Amino acid sequence: MNSSSTCTFTANTNLPVTMMNGGPTLNGAVVPIKNGFSATNNSHAAENGETMDEGAMLKTVLDIVLRNKLVTGINSTEKVVEFKHPKELKTLLDVKLERSGCSLEKVKALLEQVVHYSVKTQHPHFYNQLYGGIDEVALTGAWMTEALNTNQYTFEVAPVFMLVEDYMSPSWPKSMAGQMVMAFLSKIGSISNMYAMVMARFNKYPDIKSTGVFGLKPLVAFTSDQLPTVPVTTICPRVDSAAWNPHKMLGISLQCSIFLTRHKGLLHKFCSAQATYLFQQDKHYGVTYDTGDKIIRVWP
Repeated sequence: MNSSSTCTFTANTNLPVTMMNGGPTLNGAVVPIKNGFSATNNSHAAENGETMDEGAMLKTVLDIVLRNKLVTGINSTEKVVEFKHPKELKTLLDVKLERSGCSLEKVKALLEQVVHYSVKTQHPHFYNQLYGGIDEVALTGAWMTEALNTNQYTFEVAPVFMLVEDYMSPSWPKSMAGQMVMAFLSKIGSISNMYAMVMARFNKYPDIKSTGVFGLKPLVAFTSDQLPTVPVTTICPRVDSAAWNPHKMLGISLQCSIFLTRHKGLLHKFCSAQATYLFQQDKHYGVTYDTGDKIIRVWP
């Protein structure tokens, strides 16, 4: 934008702000922009004169996590949850949307309340849903991936994560008695089960991608009433796919599951939509690392 170009918009403070080549100005003074937001967009800062140092909120969260032993483990004499009925909890949390913001101290207080009234999954007496707390190394990895905020569909967008999965994936089938030939990271066990069901349907009726399900007879899935505990080496030779959930044994976060199948290439045939705006072939690296087309993607 050249020096003569300006545009005007209204920030949350309801004061006119003018954009110039040197940045936004408010009443003639340049407004500093930090993390994509101008100071005038921070309503509680405008009202209370507060400023927040970079990383202050992250340090607050880390302090709460460590002080409440959310990773290192909670004493067995403490409560698994400070249970309150929904109506009472709504009153205690005072969760509502307002036009104006709130002070930093109130944000910190809300964070403390979130921890106080949440279920402590790392508690030694948490027995629900077949999983437990998270390991410190796993939490570090989860925070890092969230901070990078990338999307794992092509090498150019997520080079490191693509190579990590490429390096790790050959070891996962070996963990399943060597019966599986392909594996990838899924979001959670239920999603892995969905992959197995729809992939089995595609294997039986490959035209379903183009013709849909309307012409098919109703399909039936047979399941056992109870699954006896048997060694993995006994199960894997009998199945076409398997789901492995590290969060149930290895302290990994819930958003991490592994889907394995013995049918090499079938997953790509089923999931691939060949979206040319994502998966171009004229890359300056091997496009075999652009593995996002082997999983189901729903784009807004």
